[in-house]
Amino acid sequence: MRLFVLLILLVPTLALGAPPDLSTDSVDVYRVSLSGDKRKGTGKKFYFYKVLAGPRRISPAAARAITRELERIYPVDWPPLYCAFVPRYAIRLHRPSGTVDVLLCPHCCEGHFIMGKRLRVASVCGDIFRQLELLFPDYPLRPDEA
Repeated sequence: MRLFVLLILLVPTLALGAPPDLSTDSVDVYRVSLSGDKRKGTGKKFYFYKVLAGPRRISPAAARAITRELERIYPVDWPPLYCAFVPRYAIRLHRPSGTVDVLLCPHCCEGHFIMGKRLRVASVCGDIFRQLELLFPDYPLRPDEA
């Protein structure tokens, strides 16, 4: 029985391989919304989404905390849900080998990792949404966004 439980815990990790090294030179965070959002934004887009605030370059300590959280959640496979993925936060990790963009939806706890032309969908649970919400006190999540 113990071996069976151990295999169940290891199979997703083995199938996906090790999470990428997300160590970074710097991290920018954004508060994003749908393009039709009536709130004033920066006039810029992050992929197809309206940037309400950002980019905010965060401190090295905050960058390490967010990077650790992203490395923890990356391997958690997430099947497509019946949820309209609408990210409310975006993170850009600047690495020597290129950037990694992460779009985060607190409503369905889903994250999209974009590395070049590759997309990885993962389960996003934990403290990361609280950390990000603290960075944007002028743009708290509305009841229809969380």
